[in-house]
This record gives sequence, structure tokens and C-alpha cells, in this order.
Amino acid sequence: MKDTESIRSKLERFERTKERLLESLEADKVPDENLAETYLRIGNKYHAIGLYRMALEDCTDARSDFEQSAEWYHKGVRETRRRRDDPSDDFVGGVRLLKYLYSAVLTGDTAVIEQATEAAVETHKSHYERSSTIYRYHLLQGLAAILQDTGTQRLQLEELQTTLKGVSEEHQHYFGALGQALTGIVDHDGETFSDGVDQFLEWHEDNVDFETKTS
Repeated sequence: MKDTESIRSKLERFERTKERLLESLEADKVPDENLAETYLRIGNKYHAIGLYRMALEDCTDARSDFEQSAEWYHKGVRETRRRRDDPSDDFVGGVRLLKYLYSAVLTGDTAVIEQATEAAVETHKSHYERSSTIYRYHLLQGLAAILQDTGTQRLQLEELQTTLKGVSEEHQHYFGALGQALTGIVDHDGETFSDGVDQFLEWHEDNVDFETKTS
């Protein structure tokens, strides 16, 4: 009961923050230069709200939240890329592009997923090299390749494992687990997939406090 109350409380807080952001947009209080960031923040709030609803087993409403999340992330992607001077100038660390792709997948809508994968494929590798997060690039491209069935998915996942060498143990665990689960999907290997999922859940048990954040 206490855990449920905590999740509901967190959900309500994200709802309030999301509403304030939407109200600021509707009242034209967001400067043009901050539009992309605001769109992305709204997408992020909807993403978190959807996760909390799933934790409460409210999957129907969660899907609607993920649809809204993907829509706002898409607007943020489009606005960011419209304003950039350098095609390689994208999002810090690529976290939001990954969350955009996650939200799209969780909608179950083929058109939304296709739109998100196109945004992922258009991402420039050099951005991630500059920010020392190249492993995120390969995870993003690996997932997009699986969704589009491009034939490059295995290569991207192998590159993911290679680029994880030398990063923090926490990141090796998190991204390595995702890479293993996706490799299981590509190879139609249920055991590899299950092991990856188990490692991913283990990471969350060790590193995520549901009372303070989602991941």
C-alpha cells in the first residue's frame, strides 16, 4: 500500500509539472529559443507518467501517455534540428532520443514507431563521439535497426559491447544488459534475451528508488 501511495504521489507531481509546461506554451510565455527544450521536457514528463501508470497496472492510460510523449518528443526533435547550425548538433548524450524511441515502441503504433526510428537513424555519430557517449549511439541505432529490420542490427549491437569497455561499471551493466536482450531478439535466442532482461531488472533493483525517480 505504501509503495502504491508513493507511486501515485510521484505520478501526480509529474502531472502538475506537465500541466504547468503546457499552460506556459498556451499562454505564449515560452521564448522561441526555448521551444525545443520545452517540447522535450513535456515529452519526458509524459514518458515518466506512462511508466508510473504501468507500475500501477493502468496500461490503457499509460499507452495514451506514451502516445503524447512520442508526439512531444517528435516536436522537440523537429524544432531542435530546425534551429541547429551543424547537422551533428543534437541532444546531450542522446538520452531523449532513446526515450523517444522507447515511448514510440510502447504505443504499439506502427506509424509512430516508424517516425521515431527515422529520427534515430538521422542522428549523427559525431555528436556522441564528442560527448563520449558513443555506446548510446550504438544502442539507439541497434534498436532502430531491429525495428526497421535493416540488417545492420547485429553490427550495431556488437559495436555497443565494444564501446562499453572503459565506461563506468554502472553503465556497462545497464547498457550491456539492454544490448544482450536485444541480441537475444536478433538471434531468436530466448535464453540470451532472458539473461539480458534479468540483468536489466537487477540493475534497477540496485540503482533505482521508485520513490525518487524512474529510469
